[in-house]
Amino acid sequence: PGKLEASSRFVIKLSDYKIEIPALVAEKISNTVEINVNCIYAPK
Repeated sequence: PGKLEASSRFVIKLSDYKIEIPALVAEKISNTVEINVNCIYAPK
């Protein structure tokens, strides 16, 4: 029996999800975040 693997990488804007960056650090933090997802399914 084999296993199933899936990977995904995408970029989101924090403002699209109403995540606010504090003004004190806003110039040092990007409004975009790269998300990486790796999944492995192996039957028991």
